[in-house]
Amino acid sequence: MIRKYIQSICRKTLSEYFKDKLIANMPIGYDPLPKIRGGLYHWLYIPFNGTRIWCELRSLNANQIESCGDFSLLQNIVKNPSKASKADIIRMRNAQEKLAIAVLNKPTYSEFEKMIYEKDNVIRDKRAELEAIKADFEISRKNLTPLQAALIKEQIDNLEFFLGYLLPEDTFGFLTQWALGADISEVKSLTRKKLLEAAILAKNANVSPSLYISGVFTDRDKTEIEKAAWIVYQEWTEENSKKRRV
Repeated sequence: MIRKYIQSICRKTLSEYFKDKLIANMPIGYDPLPKIRGGLYHWLYIPFNGTRIWCELRSLNANQIESCGDFSLLQNIVKNPSKASKADIIRMRNAQEKLAIAVLNKPTYSEFEKMIYEKDNVIRDKRAELEAIKADFEISRKNLTPLQAALIKEQIDNLEFFLGYLLPEDTFGFLTQWALGADISEVKSLTRKKLLEAAILAKNANVSPSLYISGVFTDRDKTEIEKAAWIVYQEWTEENSKKRRV
């Protein structure tokens, strides 16, 4: 009697769960493309240099995000931005730019870039200056001292940095956050303290830190959490080791 009662409840529960998810017959003339487009492309009112503009953005999968570089929503938690080297900043900027190129569908990043190069007099002058310095450097570099060569190389690097990232800061930031799923994930709510606590528990139990962190996360977030937690744990153990030696 009890068994039949339980079976009845299970059937009813499963029926309720699957009734909107299973369709016996595909509707006549069904076209999945609009549904696919709706899931991949989104018109968003994004920040642009203090104002807002409408842009159509593409949704990226985990592989597409990874191909853009080593960039993490937890980067600022794990590493103090004030201590970032210029190489770290350039690496982060390169990843941001690749994400922007990957998500911008209308207009494309190339269309925006072309418009800037055609209309912006400062950009045009800086590009001409960069090309002239590079040309002179190639001709005279054999006769330069190491210090002179280093100063010119620094000048070239600064000009390339100026010209390399054309989108406004607020746009770069928004596109990066959106591409990485910050709007649907709770990963940015994590702190160094939470990551450290999870890593300590995980170390003691010989398991993954993400098991001790709850919230709404994407599959990619879990990988980031693992990396970030162990980095914070390593820094913590090194600090404790230094204190014991003092």
